[in-house]
Formats: sequence, C-alpha cells, structure tokens
Amino acid sequence: ADNGRPFPGCKTRVYDRGMRTPFIVKWDKGILKKGQTCNSLVSAIDIGPTLLKIAGVKNIPDSFQGKSFVSLLNDPSKEFRNYVFSEHNWHDYEAHERMVRDKNFLFVLNSRSQFPNQGPADVVNSASFKELLDLKNSGMLSEEQSEIFNFPRMNMELFNCISDPLQLYNLANDRDYKEKMEEMNLVLLQWMNETGDNIPDDLTKDNFDRLTGEKLKEALVRGEMPGVEKNAILNNNPGPF
Repeated sequence: ADNGRPFPGCKTRVYDRGMRTPFIVKWDKGILKKGQTCNSLVSAIDIGPTLLKIAGVKNIPDSFQGKSFVSLLNDPSKEFRNYVFSEHNWHDYEAHERMVRDKNFLFVLNSRSQFPNQGPADVVNSASFKELLDLKNSGMLSEEQSEIFNFPRMNMELFNCISDPLQLYNLANDRDYKEKMEEMNLVLLQWMNETGDNIPDDLTKDNFDRLTGEKLKEALVRGEMPGVEKNAILNNNPGPF
C-alpha cells in the first residue's frame, strides 16, 4: 500500500496514520497456515531482501539496508525489528521531520517546528481541509481536530502507541517518560548519524500557501537536500535495527 490516507493529519505526517501501511502476503507454496496476523515491526527497506531470500539468492548485496523477514511468514509470533524510522522532507512546503518507532512508542524530532503541519498541497486543496478551516474560523473544532493548524509546534514529541494509538497526546514534557524520551532521541540521532542524514539551514521553502493551497507567485528555488553534505546517497549503512 502507499502512504497513509490523503487527508489532513495523515499524508506527510510521520505518525502511524501517515506512515503505517497495510502489508498483505499471499504465497500458497511458502505460507503453511493462512489467515495469520503478525504484529512485528517491519520496514519498507526489508521487502527487497525478503523477496531475494524467497527467490533463493544466497548473498544479498550490502547495498540493501534492510533484512529478510521470511521467518515471520510461518511464525508471526516472532519479533523482528526493534525500531523503524521514517522522514518527512519538502513536499510542497518546507519541512524536516524524523521519526523512530519501537513496538510501544513513537518519537518525532521536528527541526521546522515554527510551521504548522497540515499536509501537502493536494490535501490543503481538498474538501475535507476546507471544511476543517471553516469550522476553525467558526471556533467549532475540537483540540484534536485543530492540531493541524497549530504552530509553533514542539520540536520533540513522544507518544504511547498502545494507550494512544492515534498519537494525539504528546508525552514529551511528562516526567514519567523522561528516560524513554532520552532513549528514543539517542536512537534517532544514531540513525541520522549512521545513515548520513543532516539538517541543512537552507531547505527548500514553501511553494504553496499553507491555508489556501494556492501556488505562490515567487518562483520555487530549491534549497539543500538533507544528506547531500554527507554524501548520503552513497551511504548504505542500515542504522540501528
């Protein structure tokens, strides 16, 4: 499946509703028991190595950053990944978000927290966004519904994915989760460092109005892409697993 739903609060967001995707495998000769459900974390970068393993390729090239999850197909109770990662760069609007998720928690680092995060231009031009905006202007939105319009945002967010599956309640300032915050932040910084990621000062700016979705008159000037300075395109380090 593609990214999350093309609605405000979903598409381009690094929460589950923007990144988590359905993954269904049908393989009559290889999956012995049908109708199984697996709750283990897997990443998109694991799909390639998995298919190569199924195809009988013994030496998977080092250029593949993921690992094969063939073992999950007949034993979905197994654990696979400790962490999965995702990122949000320019998509019509200036952005730089990084996310790490383990089985129970999701952590976000947002280096452009001065901006709202309402979704890309196609979302801002949607009927659902316009209705939300009308309701906002009438003072009729709930706190959760108005979240997409909020700025400045917190540059760090932590969510308990078990008790808060929609990731609505940020625990970043909760003292009870201080150690978890530090753990997840360190893992994310390790991933950024090992994969050659960085936070350029001159990112690509907005190309559309954030409320109307109309294209700005100024010509788009591309800024520096994250990772260029560190030549990340040639870096195949998988980062923390």
